[in-house]
Amino acid sequence: MSKKNYFLSIHYSNMDFYINRSQFFASVTPDILGKRKKAIPYFQEIIQYGEEKILLFDLDQFLCRHFKTEKKDSSLLCIITDTKNYSKESQRLLKQSLRKDKQSFSPHLIACLLPSSLEIKNISLSNLKLLSSYFFSCLYQHGIAACSFIEKKIIYFIDLEKIMITALQEKNGALL
Repeated sequence: MSKKNYFLSIHYSNMDFYINRSQFFASVTPDILGKRKKAIPYFQEIIQYGEEKILLFDLDQFLCRHFKTEKKDSSLLCIITDTKNYSKESQRLLKQSLRKDKQSFSPHLIACLLPSSLEIKNISLSNLKLLSSYFFSCLYQHGIAACSFIEKKIIYFIDLEKIMITALQEKNGALL
């Protein structure tokens, strides 16, 4: 019997993106408080989450720009990730890049903005089509762990931590 994992499936009209459920712990409707003083692409707003102010990563905008997804008219949701679960190197890069303006927001929580056309799916790991080692090393450093084709649609399995780091390292709309 094949082991199954839970993934968040984000639906766009021409493709889907799956994020491992272990990479986030909550979802909320965004309560945007305002813009950051220091503008960094995709990390420009702060939201209220309970008693805390947290930084918003516009994952929807990132996916639309780099994967040429077709936006659906839908409301937006946020998933909340805790960067304490990230690698030490990723934590260092996030802190170094995002905490420069000394604005008051949670040091470890980040909200990721997504379209509301999503669902949690239980997927057998044997259904994942891992990339060849050559492609895997090239693409995984930018956050793509696997891909699959189901019902004339491409599905990307993305690593939220690596996608954020890729977004931070981007210059003028082009990936480094």
